[in-house]
Amino acid sequence: MTKERIKRMKEIYEDVNDIDAFIGFISERKRGLVGATLACLLGRQFESLKRGDRFFYTNARENPYPFTRRQVEQLNRISLSKIVCDNHDIDMMPENAFSYEGKLTQCNKLPGLNLDDFID
Repeated sequence: MTKERIKRMKEIYEDVNDIDAFIGFISERKRGLVGATLACLLGRQFESLKRGDRFFYTNARENPYPFTRRQVEQLNRISLSKIVCDNHDIDMMPENAFSYEGKLTQCNKLPGLNLDDFID
């Protein structure tokens, strides 16, 4: 946080433990769309969702080998950007849907999913 923001917080709150989490999140300097604390919490939550889902295709201990090697290669090719392209009436999208750096890619240039590998 900036020194000015810290000063204001001290004027408003008696103790640092009294600060509401949301107020703390929006008061932090941003590194992208959110500050470091919220970015960490979001990352941990997404990791917990992935690791806690026994049907997620990379959790081999709970669901050993649910896909063939070729199917996993296909799943690893697809991106959220391609999924957005396939489901919306748009022609351009950032390669990484989570990180827009000013460069758009044509949707038809993004790797898609070959469903032939999923047919027995």
